[in-house]
Amino acid sequence: MALAAVAGLAISAYLTLTHYQAVPLACPSGGVVDCALVTQSRYGLIPGTMLPIGFAGIAWFAVSLGLALAAPRVRARSLPAAGALVAWGLAGLAAALYLVYVELALLRHLCEWCTATHVLVLVILLLAVGRLQAVALEGRPESP
Repeated sequence: MALAAVAGLAISAYLTLTHYQAVPLACPSGGVVDCALVTQSRYGLIPGTMLPIGFAGIAWFAVSLGLALAAPRVRARSLPAAGALVAWGLAGLAAALYLVYVELALLRHLCEWCTATHVLVLVILLLAVGRLQAVALEGRPESP
């Protein structure tokens, strides 16, 4: 889980830096896959701000990394901690699904870097669900 969060942090930081440095993204352009079109659209900014959406990605993956690293230190694999990680993952998935909708339905273009972060959000959620299940099963009494 920590590895997926670090990868997401790196991609989000890359997208944010290219926004501010006006450097072309390492991504095809002119076709269905066009990262520049997606990231430079009005949806490429956090609503109500001038901050690129990559900042939200940096924040989400940083919290995910913190939760992943803290999990082993939490008292005896705590069910509330595992549940919080799943809730955080669900919030990330909701945001990712909205952004996929924007790409497919509104912009009709895809950003492969964005898609990579969306996949990483899903991976983190699935790992969190697995951790929650393992913690829940540890707390169950054995069947006779």
